Amino acid sequence: MRSSAINSDTAVAAIFGDPVGHSKSPAMHNAAYAALGMNRTYAAFRVTSENLAGALRAIHPLGIIGVNLTVPHKEVAARLIKDLSGEARMLGAVNCVVNRRGALRGDNTDARGLERDLRDLGCELRGRLAIVIGAGGGAASSV
Repeated sequence: MRSSAINSDTAVAAIFGDPVGHSKSPAMHNAAYAALGMNRTYAAFRVTSENLAGALRAIHPLGIIGVNLTVPHKEVAARLIKDLSGEARMLGAVNCVVNRRGALRGDNTDARGLERDLRDLGCELRGRLAIVIGAGGGAASSV
């Protein structure tokens, strides 16, 4: 188990959003890090739309290993980040940003997560038409 002390060796990950105070991500990630004995912490940062570009630029200088993005930043981030996965490019939205030694890589796991959940429920997807309401980046993949 990781010590509860955060120190200079602690890897930091985060979620950027506005609002973000309701997010369960810090509790989930920090519990997983503790269970795995990882010296990591996960924080929630309220990042306004006006500050998104600056917050993304700060990821590397602050040593943040990566961030998740939530409302209202996913589509704007896809325009700000140069290196995008095929899914992020296709969906026009980024929900994960990885800091690769200063080079930011944008990805989108929404559609893949939605697809996995539907398959786990036994839903056959091939050749089917679906309407997804209120699913963020996952909904864009069904277009």
